[in-house]
Amino acid sequence: MNFTSILKKIGQGIATATGLYNAYAPLVQAVAPSTTSAVAKIADRLDLATKIVIDAEIMGQAINAPGTQKAAMAAGPMFQLLLDLPILQGKKPKDPEKAKADAEKLGGALADFLNDFEG
Repeated sequence: MNFTSILKKIGQGIATATGLYNAYAPLVQAVAPSTTSAVAKIADRLDLATKIVIDAEIMGQAINAPGTQKAAMAAGPMFQLLLDLPILQGKKPKDPEKAKADAEKLGGALADFLNDFEG
């Protein structure tokens, strides 16, 4: 069985859709207003992800934990946040442990990004 990731499927779909855009432009323009709510949902998710990272930082500082332990504290909530994405509804990760580790990396990357700014 050949596995194609959701991300790859989306990329393939967008590539195909690009060629079909002109034929369906009026329909796309009619649906465009709903993208505003999608953007708001994405912003809400980013805010929640940031809160998860900040909460892990606060807990980590309280117990004098290193960054790797803080990332591990954020892993579960970050994983759940990502599982709740509409695109993943009803889907299961092919390797749950790897998916959780990737969520932990994403939380760590967000923490690194936030650390790039002065307080």
